Amino acid sequence: MRYLFSIILYISTIHAQDSMNLAFLSALSKEATPILRIENSFFECTPYGILTLSELVLRKELSLSCKKELELYKRQHPHDLRFSYKHLKIEQKYHFDIIKNECILYSSGQVSYSEVLLKNGLAIMRPQFRDDIWRYRHKKAQDFAKIEKKGVWENNIVNICITELYKD
Repeated sequence: MRYLFSIILYISTIHAQDSMNLAFLSALSKEATPILRIENSFFECTPYGILTLSELVLRKELSLSCKKELELYKRQHPHDLRFSYKHLKIEQKYHFDIIKNECILYSSGQVSYSEVLLKNGLAIMRPQFRDDIWRYRHKKAQDFAKIEKKGVWENNIVNICITELYKD
């Protein structure tokens, strides 16, 4: 799988900077990571610059009580776990781009899948994310979720737990 990803990364760098790649969405992994297909080659499209709820629970920086809160949130909001299946359509073609071994999947016009997850509070921006252009877009989407108290931002305890990740 890593070898295939390297080939796709190489191919994507050959193209002009402003061109994008097209691939079919074949499936979603258990963690709602899109699995894309180009001809008969499959690869995971790990969303760029974010941590999904499943990834958050695995972070060693989080206290045990925070991990329990996140697990409780996931149990109380099972519809959030199916969000990706409603938003993305299997066997539909999507534009994507590869940056730093992660993937920008344009799931809604110019809006990336990462932004959609952030805006719905189903992911948080990766700590120490340094891409200036995408950082602005990701922060804007995450701030929307915070203000609207969507997803993990609905609960102040979870808000405090996530803040633990951003400590320097």
